[in-house]
Amino acid sequence: MNEPEQPVGLAERVMTLETDLKELGALMDDVRQGHPARLAQTPPGGPVGAGDPGDGEESVTPFYGSLLEFVIEGFAPVYCRATSPTVRWCAMWWDHAEAIYRLEALWRTWELYRLEPRLGIASWLRDYLDPQLVALTSPTGPFAQCTDDRHSPLKALRSEYPPEGYFEDL
Repeated sequence: MNEPEQPVGLAERVMTLETDLKELGALMDDVRQGHPARLAQTPPGGPVGAGDPGDGEESVTPFYGSLLEFVIEGFAPVYCRATSPTVRWCAMWWDHAEAIYRLEALWRTWELYRLEPRLGIASWLRDYLDPQLVALTSPTGPFAQCTDDRHSPLKALRSEYPPEGYFEDL
């Protein structure tokens, strides 16, 4: 029985994809473990995947170039909710620190999960979007005091420094 002919460059493409998947897996592990430091080192709009500019490998760039683009063009038009006393949203989401933090996490994880061909987006919806939507839109979330016609950002939680020496320097 003859082996089917392989398209030119298929082995190289598979190796590149395997390398990219390993890198993305490592990035996702960082996110899952609460250590998104490697993601923070990636400038918005810059490479996400494996490969240095001069090594001949293609880099994967984010679909959305910034958090603003993700929210305005991707998130808000798709995840529509009717606002009410139990579902809150604020058009000035960018003026709520917690919302920025949560939406940034959603954007960065979406960029990673969109590249997983089989269950990426389904996993992202279940593991990231669903819990974050509940937190963002809940009556006690970052938009708790806002309505469709009123923007009222919450004050930061009161916090005091502990006595000197209470925590050891790391």
